[in-house]
Amino acid sequence: MKIDFSKMLHSSTITFDPIKNQFDYNKTFQPTMKLNADGAIAIAQYESLSLTVYDKDSNTGQNTTIGFGHLLHYGAIKVGDIQSITMDQAVSYLAKDIVVAQNTLNQKIENSGLTGQFNRSQYLALVDMTFNGGNVVDNILSAMKSGGVKSANSAFTNSYLNETNGGLKDRRYFEAQAFINGRSLTPEQANAELVSLGLK
Repeated sequence: MKIDFSKMLHSSTITFDPIKNQFDYNKTFQPTMKLNADGAIAIAQYESLSLTVYDKDSNTGQNTTIGFGHLLHYGAIKVGDIQSITMDQAVSYLAKDIVVAQNTLNQKIENSGLTGQFNRSQYLALVDMTFNGGNVVDNILSAMKSGGVKSANSAFTNSYLNETNGGLKDRRYFEAQAFINGRSLTPEQANAELVSLGLK
């Protein structure tokens, strides 16, 4: 699957001042970091594709979802929800969700004073964690800010060692390998390595 994200634009985001603990609505910045197509495809591989709507999967909230893990709304399917989408629509949803994750992450990186400190593989790991784990990425950025790369590496390692959900353990391991060793693993490769390490 070839996805072209090169022409996607980033929306402006509002700068948050962590010292004042408030937003400065008069100052915006344009995020400059973004994934390439390979990074987007890597994320897509860890999201089960469904062209029909569902609300029962590995997530405990049983939220209404479609495409590559695109959240339609919280809670069970409602009357009036779309029932199916095309592959093109699924890719479009994925693209938009990745942009949201990137903007959210870039905001956090900027606010943490960590701009320019991550290479492409590390950025992929951080975007995927933001895309899938939400605020879990805050632990990584906090570790990076306080203890540098070594501390961030440990935080990534702990993220998969402490994960009990099998599918999420694969994903946290993928992120750790991307961040620490610059490796991009498929879900099958991540699972096989965890099994060989005796962690599954």
